[in-house]
Amino acid sequence: MKKISFVIPCYNSEHTIGHVVAEIDQAFGGSQRYEYEIILVNDASPRDDTLGAISRLARENPRVTAVDLSKNFGQDSALMAGYSISTGDYVVSLDDDGQNPPEEAWKLLDKLEEGWDVVFGRYHQKKHSWIKNLGSRVNDWMACLLLDKPRDLRLCSYFAMDRFVVEQMKQDRNSFPYIWGLILRTTHRITNVYIAHRAREEGKSNFTLMKCLKVWMNGFIAFSVKPLRFSSLIGTLVALAGFLYGIAAVVRQVIWGEPVEGWSSLIVAILVIGGLILMMLGLLGEYIGRMNINLNNTPQYIIRTVDSGCGPGAGTGREIEKAGQEIKEAGREIREAGREIEKAGQEVKETGQEIGKAGQEVKETGQEIKEAGREIKEAGREIKETGQEIGKAGQEIKEAGREIGKAGRGIKKEDGEQHA
Repeated sequence: MKKISFVIPCYNSEHTIGHVVAEIDQAFGGSQRYEYEIILVNDASPRDDTLGAISRLARENPRVTAVDLSKNFGQDSALMAGYSISTGDYVVSLDDDGQNPPEEAWKLLDKLEEGWDVVFGRYHQKKHSWIKNLGSRVNDWMACLLLDKPRDLRLCSYFAMDRFVVEQMKQDRNSFPYIWGLILRTTHRITNVYIAHRAREEGKSNFTLMKCLKVWMNGFIAFSVKPLRFSSLIGTLVALAGFLYGIAAVVRQVIWGEPVEGWSSLIVAILVIGGLILMMLGLLGEYIGRMNINLNNTPQYIIRTVDSGCGPGAGTGREIEKAGQEIKEAGREIREAGREIEKAGQEVKETGQEIGKAGQEVKETGQEIKEAGREIKEAGREIKETGQEIGKAGQEIKEAGREIGKAGRGIKKEDGEQHA
């Protein structure tokens, strides 16, 4: 059975987070497909007792883990803190205000099961404030321009990822994390699925224009050098415009004798160019400043406490669940190691068989060489005996020749005597 980790950043949500957790339990409590955990990350909420609320939930519910950050790091850093302690095969991120119906996570998970790495929810009708809608449009435009996001892909705060993407994101050490940028940098297997969206249960959105600009700057600077290239392009165009205006002024003075007028336009041009220079220097300084902060190893987040439940049976149940998960992981690793050992043993066996076969062939070849040696030896013996017989025959021929010579001399002697 696969496991889901619900990671929820909490900020001034004392009165809403309990409803969100209850809806998750209602939607997934009786599931035969998944087990789940709920990780609630308090981002140093200043206006209410969010920490107390999530701590009570952790004590009452063994599936809930309450994480408290030492100060306000921002939503993306809070998500990274939750991902760092998550153990699920799939991770689902959603808001704490009740606008994301937990039962809609089934649609995201079904889409993940089709082989996608990340699935973002796409709302039929958004019910955010106009500021948050504006911020979403700006971020979407920026992601298309700087992060090469497909234009038909819609990003939102309600999404699901598989463990592969989460592990890759956890390796990032940038002091200014940008979740969407990390996702787009990790994989292209991203898609949308239509889900419902609800109005806020109470209160107003914590999303302000300044937070929107902060998130925008994190993505604008951390994942692209295109802003620097854009500033270089602007500087080139302004310089070209000034050069052309200078030529036009000289032509007017030389050919038509018109004096160069317009001190006001001159001052405006100086102010515009000076403003552009300062803006580009500020952008360059932002890059350098962030580099310095990263070199100082400024953390993305600092976790003050992690509360996994300490009520009667809650902590024990949590520990048992965690131990069971560790045992399950260890068993999986042991099975994988067993398969590797079995595979290696099979390879050794096959190698031994090949070596035995090669040894048999070598043995047979040796026997053939030995037989050939015997045959050569026999042939040499026969050749030797033949040579001896040839030598003996030659000796006999020599003796015969000697006798023939002797007989010839006798005949010659007799012929001489007859002539005499």
